[in-house]
Amino acid sequence: MKRLFLFIGIILLALSSTFAQKKKLPPLNQLAMINDSIIAEGHQIYFSEKIAWITTDSLFAHKHTENEIGASLTYFEDSVWVSLFTDKAVENSIFEIRWDFKQEKDTLIDAVRPLTDNEKAFIVRKNKLIQTGIGTYRDSINGINPQYGHFNVDIIKINDKVTRLYLLQGINFEAIPFGNDYSIDFDNNDNPICFRRYHRSFLPFEFPKDKNKEVLTIIHSHLPDNPYITPTDICNFLLYGRDLFGQTSFIVLSTAFEGHIKFMYMDSQKSIATVTDELFE
Repeated sequence: MKRLFLFIGIILLALSSTFAQKKKLPPLNQLAMINDSIIAEGHQIYFSEKIAWITTDSLFAHKHTENEIGASLTYFEDSVWVSLFTDKAVENSIFEIRWDFKQEKDTLIDAVRPLTDNEKAFIVRKNKLIQTGIGTYRDSINGINPQYGHFNVDIIKINDKVTRLYLLQGINFEAIPFGNDYSIDFDNNDNPICFRRYHRSFLPFEFPKDKNKEVLTIIHSHLPDNPYITPTDICNFLLYGRDLFGQTSFIVLSTAFEGHIKFMYMDSQKSIATVTDELFE
Protein backbone atom coordinates (compact mmCIF):
# COMPACT_ATOMS: atom_id res chain seq x y z
CA MET A 1 0.00 0.00 0.00
CA LYS A 2 1.32 3.45 -0.94
CA ARG A 3 1.39 5.89 1.96
CA LEU A 4 0.96 9.50 0.89
CA PHE A 5 1.60 12.96 2.28
CA LEU A 6 -0.63 15.26 0.24
CA PHE A 7 0.31 18.91 -0.20
CA ILE A 8 -2.48 21.33 -1.03
CA GLY A 9 -1.22 24.70 -2.30
CA ILE A 10 -3.62 27.35 -1.04
CA ILE A 11 -2.89 31.04 -1.48
CA LEU A 12 -4.06 33.06 1.52
CA LEU A 13 -3.07 36.55 0.46
CA ALA A 14 -2.51 38.88 -2.42
CA LEU A 15 0.55 38.28 -4.59
CA SER A 16 2.29 41.32 -3.16
CA SER A 17 2.20 39.68 0.27
CA THR A 18 4.64 37.07 -0.99
CA PHE A 19 7.34 39.69 -0.79
CA ALA A 20 6.43 40.97 2.67
CA GLN A 21 9.15 41.05 5.28
CA LYS A 22 9.15 37.91 7.37
CA LYS A 23 8.18 38.12 11.01
CA LYS A 24 10.53 37.44 13.89
CA LEU A 25 9.96 33.98 15.28
CA PRO A 26 7.91 34.21 18.53
CA PRO A 27 8.86 32.01 21.48
CA LEU A 28 7.39 28.54 21.13
CA ASN A 29 5.40 28.91 24.35
CA GLN A 30 3.74 32.01 22.88
CA LEU A 31 2.96 30.12 19.68
CA ALA A 32 1.44 27.35 21.77
CA MET A 33 -0.82 29.85 23.57
CA ILE A 34 -1.97 31.31 20.25
CA ASN A 35 -2.60 27.80 18.94
CA ASP A 36 -4.64 26.87 22.01
CA SER A 37 -6.90 29.89 21.48
CA ILE A 38 -7.34 29.10 17.77
CA ILE A 39 -8.13 25.45 18.52
CA ALA A 40 -10.74 26.40 21.13
CA GLU A 41 -12.48 28.67 18.64
CA GLY A 42 -12.20 26.05 15.89
CA HIS A 43 -13.92 23.55 18.18
CA GLN A 44 -16.79 25.97 18.76
CA ILE A 45 -17.36 26.32 15.02
CA TYR A 46 -17.12 22.56 14.63
CA PHE A 47 -19.75 21.86 17.31
CA SER A 48 -22.03 24.48 15.76
CA GLU A 49 -21.61 22.92 12.31
CA LYS A 50 -21.87 19.33 13.55
CA ILE A 51 -25.07 19.69 15.55
CA ALA A 52 -26.71 21.67 12.72
CA TRP A 53 -25.66 18.93 10.28
CA ILE A 54 -27.04 16.14 12.50
CA THR A 55 -30.26 18.05 13.19
CA THR A 56 -30.86 18.65 9.47
CA ASP A 57 -30.35 14.97 8.63
CA SER A 58 -32.58 13.92 11.53
CA LEU A 59 -35.29 16.41 10.57
CA PHE A 60 -35.78 14.83 7.14
CA ALA A 61 -35.33 11.30 8.51
CA HIS A 62 -38.35 12.04 10.73
CA LYS A 63 -40.46 12.83 7.64
CA HIS A 64 -40.44 16.60 7.93
CA THR A 65 -40.23 18.63 4.71
CA GLU A 66 -38.72 21.96 3.66
CA ASN A 67 -42.22 23.36 3.22
CA GLU A 68 -42.73 23.22 7.00
CA ILE A 69 -39.65 25.27 7.86
CA GLY A 70 -39.56 29.00 8.50
CA ALA A 71 -36.08 29.40 10.01
CA SER A 72 -33.22 27.52 11.62
CA LEU A 73 -31.10 28.38 14.64
CA THR A 74 -28.02 26.97 16.36
CA TYR A 75 -26.79 28.48 19.61
CA PHE A 76 -24.80 27.68 22.76
CA GLU A 77 -26.17 28.54 26.21
CA ASP A 78 -25.49 27.24 29.71
CA SER A 79 -23.21 24.39 28.49
CA VAL A 80 -25.83 23.18 25.97
CA TRP A 81 -25.70 23.37 22.18
CA VAL A 82 -29.18 23.72 20.69
CA SER A 83 -30.08 23.30 17.02
CA LEU A 84 -33.67 23.76 15.94
CA PHE A 85 -36.05 24.40 13.05
CA THR A 86 -39.11 26.61 13.33
CA ASP A 87 -42.52 26.64 11.71
CA LYS A 88 -43.33 29.04 8.88
CA ALA A 89 -44.52 31.73 11.28
CA VAL A 90 -41.23 31.51 13.25
CA GLU A 91 -43.26 31.17 16.42
CA ASN A 92 -42.61 27.53 17.36
CA SER A 93 -39.80 25.01 17.28
CA ILE A 94 -40.94 21.95 15.31
CA PHE A 95 -37.76 19.86 15.65
CA GLU A 96 -34.61 20.18 17.73
CA ILE A 97 -31.55 18.45 19.11
CA ARG A 98 -29.82 19.48 22.35
CA TRP A 99 -26.30 18.43 23.29
CA ASP A 100 -25.39 18.86 26.97
CA PHE A 101 -21.62 19.08 27.37
CA LYS A 102 -21.61 18.53 31.12
CA GLN A 103 -23.71 15.38 30.98
CA GLU A 104 -22.42 14.31 27.55
CA LYS A 105 -25.97 13.62 26.54
CA ASP A 106 -28.04 14.51 23.50
CA THR A 107 -31.81 14.91 23.40
CA LEU A 108 -33.95 14.84 20.24
CA ILE A 109 -37.29 16.62 20.44
CA ASP A 110 -39.69 15.95 17.58
CA ALA A 111 -42.56 18.01 18.95
CA VAL A 112 -43.94 21.51 18.65
CA ARG A 113 -43.10 24.00 21.41
CA PRO A 114 -43.18 27.81 21.55
CA LEU A 115 -39.90 29.56 20.90
CA THR A 116 -38.50 31.39 23.91
CA ASP A 117 -38.09 35.16 23.76
CA ASN A 118 -34.32 34.64 23.63
CA GLU A 119 -34.62 32.27 20.67
CA LYS A 120 -36.80 34.74 18.77
CA ALA A 121 -34.23 37.45 19.48
CA PHE A 122 -31.40 35.14 18.36
CA ILE A 123 -33.13 34.49 15.03
CA VAL A 124 -33.74 38.19 14.42
CA ARG A 125 -30.11 38.96 15.27
CA LYS A 126 -28.78 36.12 13.12
CA ASN A 127 -30.63 37.46 10.08
CA LYS A 128 -29.46 41.00 10.81
CA LEU A 129 -25.79 39.97 11.16
CA ILE A 130 -25.90 37.99 7.91
CA GLN A 131 -27.54 40.81 5.94
CA THR A 132 -25.33 43.53 7.43
CA GLY A 133 -22.10 41.55 7.21
CA ILE A 134 -22.51 40.32 3.64
CA GLY A 135 -23.89 43.69 2.56
CA THR A 136 -20.91 45.56 4.02
CA TYR A 137 -18.18 43.24 2.72
CA ARG A 138 -19.83 41.88 -0.43
CA ASP A 139 -16.97 43.02 -2.68
CA SER A 140 -14.43 41.10 -0.55
CA ILE A 141 -16.36 37.82 -0.46
CA ASN A 142 -15.94 35.39 -3.31
CA GLY A 143 -19.08 33.85 -4.73
CA ILE A 144 -20.14 30.24 -4.43
CA ASN A 145 -19.87 27.83 -7.33
CA PRO A 146 -23.19 25.92 -7.39
CA GLN A 147 -21.38 22.64 -8.07
CA TYR A 148 -19.81 22.81 -4.59
CA GLY A 149 -22.61 23.91 -2.29
CA HIS A 150 -23.59 27.00 -0.31
CA PHE A 151 -22.16 29.06 2.53
CA ASN A 152 -22.66 27.62 6.01
CA VAL A 153 -23.20 30.30 8.67
CA ASP A 154 -22.02 30.02 12.28
CA ILE A 155 -22.29 32.67 14.99
CA ILE A 156 -19.82 32.47 17.87
CA LYS A 157 -19.70 34.73 20.93
CA ILE A 158 -16.04 35.65 21.37
CA ASN A 159 -16.42 37.70 24.55
CA ASP A 160 -18.79 40.22 26.16
CA LYS A 161 -18.03 42.79 23.44
CA VAL A 162 -17.57 40.79 20.23
CA THR A 163 -19.76 38.36 18.28
CA ARG A 164 -18.20 36.64 15.26
CA LEU A 165 -20.10 35.57 12.16
CA TYR A 166 -18.40 32.81 10.17
CA LEU A 167 -19.06 32.06 6.51
CA LEU A 168 -17.72 28.63 5.53
CA GLN A 169 -17.79 27.11 2.08
CA GLY A 170 -20.04 24.07 2.13
CA ILE A 171 -19.50 21.04 -0.06
CA ASN A 172 -22.08 18.69 -1.58
CA PHE A 173 -19.81 15.77 -2.44
CA GLU A 174 -17.23 13.73 -0.51
CA ALA A 175 -14.26 16.05 -0.16
CA ILE A 176 -12.55 18.29 2.39
CA PRO A 177 -13.15 21.97 1.56
CA PHE A 178 -10.10 24.21 1.94
CA GLY A 179 -10.68 27.95 1.52
CA ASN A 180 -13.37 30.49 0.65
CA ASP A 181 -13.92 31.08 4.38
CA TYR A 182 -14.47 34.37 6.19
CA SER A 183 -15.40 35.94 9.50
CA ILE A 184 -16.99 39.26 10.40
CA ASP A 185 -16.85 40.69 13.91
CA PHE A 186 -19.71 42.76 15.36
CA ASP A 187 -19.93 44.93 18.45
CA ASN A 188 -22.84 44.84 20.87
CA ASN A 189 -24.77 47.27 18.67
CA ASP A 190 -24.38 44.84 15.75
CA ASN A 191 -22.02 47.17 13.88
CA PRO A 192 -19.41 45.30 11.78
CA ILE A 193 -15.95 46.12 13.10
CA CYS A 194 -13.58 43.58 11.51
CA PHE A 195 -13.45 41.39 8.40
CA ARG A 196 -11.13 38.42 7.80
CA ARG A 197 -10.49 36.32 4.73
CA TYR A 198 -8.77 33.12 5.88
CA HIS A 199 -7.84 31.61 2.52
CA ARG A 200 -7.52 33.39 -0.80
CA SER A 201 -8.58 30.49 -3.02
CA PHE A 202 -10.75 27.41 -2.74
CA LEU A 203 -9.66 23.82 -3.34
CA PRO A 204 -11.84 20.82 -2.50
CA PHE A 205 -9.64 17.82 -1.71
CA GLU A 206 -10.98 14.43 -2.78
CA PHE A 207 -9.28 11.33 -1.41
CA PRO A 208 -7.74 8.92 -3.94
CA LYS A 209 -10.17 6.27 -5.20
CA ASP A 210 -7.34 3.74 -5.26
CA LYS A 211 -7.74 1.56 -2.16
CA ASN A 212 -4.02 0.76 -2.27
CA LYS A 213 -3.17 4.37 -1.44
CA GLU A 214 -3.40 5.43 2.19
CA VAL A 215 -3.37 9.16 2.97
CA LEU A 216 -1.38 9.72 6.15
CA THR A 217 -1.86 13.46 6.42
CA ILE A 218 -2.82 16.53 4.40
CA ILE A 219 -0.61 19.61 4.22
CA HIS A 220 -1.35 23.13 3.06
CA SER A 221 0.63 26.33 3.35
CA HIS A 222 -0.04 29.77 4.82
CA LEU A 223 1.84 32.89 3.76
CA PRO A 224 2.87 35.94 5.86
CA ASP A 225 -0.45 37.81 6.09
CA ASN A 226 -2.11 34.81 7.74
CA PRO A 227 0.71 33.02 9.52
CA TYR A 228 -1.14 30.68 11.87
CA ILE A 229 -3.41 27.71 11.58
CA THR A 230 -7.00 29.01 11.47
CA PRO A 231 -10.20 28.13 13.35
CA THR A 232 -11.73 27.21 9.99
CA ASP A 233 -8.86 24.77 9.35
CA ILE A 234 -9.64 23.07 12.66
CA CYS A 235 -13.38 22.95 12.00
CA ASN A 236 -13.08 21.53 8.49
CA PHE A 237 -10.53 18.93 9.54
CA LEU A 238 -12.79 17.67 12.32
CA LEU A 239 -16.00 17.84 10.29
CA TYR A 240 -14.71 16.32 7.08
CA GLY A 241 -11.17 14.97 7.48
CA ARG A 242 -11.83 13.17 10.76
CA ASP A 243 -15.56 12.47 10.82
CA LEU A 244 -15.96 11.54 7.13
CA PHE A 245 -12.54 10.18 6.17
CA GLY A 246 -11.01 8.97 9.43
CA GLN A 247 -7.96 11.24 9.34
CA THR A 248 -6.01 11.69 12.58
CA SER A 249 -3.86 14.72 11.76
CA PHE A 250 -3.19 17.52 9.32
CA ILE A 251 -0.39 20.05 8.90
CA VAL A 252 -0.27 23.75 8.10
CA LEU A 253 3.12 24.95 6.91
CA SER A 254 3.71 28.66 7.63
CA THR A 255 6.35 30.60 5.71
CA ALA A 256 5.66 33.84 7.60
CA PHE A 257 8.53 33.67 10.06
CA GLU A 258 12.32 33.68 9.96
CA GLY A 259 12.45 29.90 9.93
CA HIS A 260 9.45 27.86 8.81
CA ILE A 261 6.83 26.77 11.33
CA LYS A 262 4.95 23.51 11.11
CA PHE A 263 1.59 23.54 12.88
CA MET A 264 0.45 19.96 13.32
CA TYR A 265 -3.04 19.40 14.62
CA MET A 266 -3.46 15.89 15.99
CA ASP A 267 -6.92 14.73 16.89
CA SER A 268 -7.15 12.69 20.05
CA GLN A 269 -9.53 12.56 23.00
CA LYS A 270 -8.03 15.83 24.23
CA SER A 271 -7.31 17.30 20.77
CA ILE A 272 -3.77 18.66 20.99
CA ALA A 273 -1.59 20.78 18.73
CA THR A 274 2.18 20.87 18.46
CA VAL A 275 4.35 23.63 17.07
CA THR A 276 7.87 23.10 15.77
CA ASP A 277 10.45 25.28 14.05
CA GLU A 278 11.44 22.44 11.74
CA LEU A 279 10.18 22.39 8.16
CA PHE A 280 9.59 18.63 8.15
CA GLU A 281 10.89 15.91 10.40
